[in-house]
Amino acid sequence: MGEKDEKDEKDEKERMEGIGWGIIGAGDVCEVKSGPGFAKAPGSSLAAIMKRDAAAAEDFARRHGADRWYTDARALIEDPKVDAVYVATPPHLHGRFAVEAMRAGKPVLVEKPMGMSGADCDGMIAASLESGQSLWTAYYRRALDKFITIRRTIEEGGIGAVRSVLIELSWGRPGRPGPAEDENWRVNPAAAGAGLAADLGSHILDLMDWFFGPVTVLSAQAMNRAGDYAAEDQVGAIFLAGGSAAGGEKGATVSGTALWDFSGAYAADRTVIRGSEGAVEYSTFDDTPAKLHMGGEVRDIEHRPAPLHVHQPLIERINNEIRGGEAAPSTGISGARTNRALDALVAGYYAR
Repeated sequence: MGEKDEKDEKDEKERMEGIGWGIIGAGDVCEVKSGPGFAKAPGSSLAAIMKRDAAAAEDFARRHGADRWYTDARALIEDPKVDAVYVATPPHLHGRFAVEAMRAGKPVLVEKPMGMSGADCDGMIAASLESGQSLWTAYYRRALDKFITIRRTIEEGGIGAVRSVLIELSWGRPGRPGPAEDENWRVNPAAAGAGLAADLGSHILDLMDWFFGPVTVLSAQAMNRAGDYAAEDQVGAIFLAGGSAAGGEKGATVSGTALWDFSGAYAADRTVIRGSEGAVEYSTFDDTPAKLHMGGEVRDIEHRPAPLHVHQPLIERINNEIRGGEAAPSTGISGARTNRALDALVAGYYAR
């Protein structure tokens, strides 16, 4: 066997043995939703984690089977056993660590929302292009069977030509931000870029992008009604979305209205996609079946239940892409589009 053949065999063996993932910012989302998925997905392992608190970092690593732990992100990025990096910090640190990792020659999965703004995302995309390293965003619903079946129903004309979308999301009041940087950071604009419309609403907008194509916000009004924190707590919007899944009218534009309200007591999680022949109704944040409304009747659209570690199907798709397989469905490019839609939702509020 020649030297080149031996090298090729060694490279192939390393690819098959597994991709060593490192997590920067191993917080709550990593405990169940994402962290264990890196160890349980075929062909990958959790090589290292980083948290600022040494005792907490060591505890997380021990409980989740990570080989090493760090309190410094740069040390994790430079670890030769870390092949790919998952940035799970609050959004204000996404760009910094994603760019550092890609410049160090490592592909990156970044949490959602992808950045503080569309411009922040553009910096990450530029680093990806310059370094040749792949960049993904953790909109994991694109890999869950519930939303795959909804998308397939629309694409196959199951409700006819799509006409409109109605979105309503209301959540309980989460309270004021605490004194620590990452305590309730989701309603701290300095850490999250906006409020819960970004943290939760981003999932909904990303699905619109995936189902229909890029989202264009035509008008939006963001307000703070309850006064619990500095961020907006209510957003109403009119938008358009257009793309390949537009229900039989290729390239058709779908009109939508949305209300995100986190200022009151009423809870709702409902998206209704109306077509020329029927409608699909679903919740974004639980795993109940979507409803198909046709001819005055309603039936469930059955799907495989989401796994305990809901990021795992997306992680598996990313692992496959790293090995040269089909591209994973949630990229830096699509994540940046959602961020630009989020910018438009709250621009007026923060301009004031």
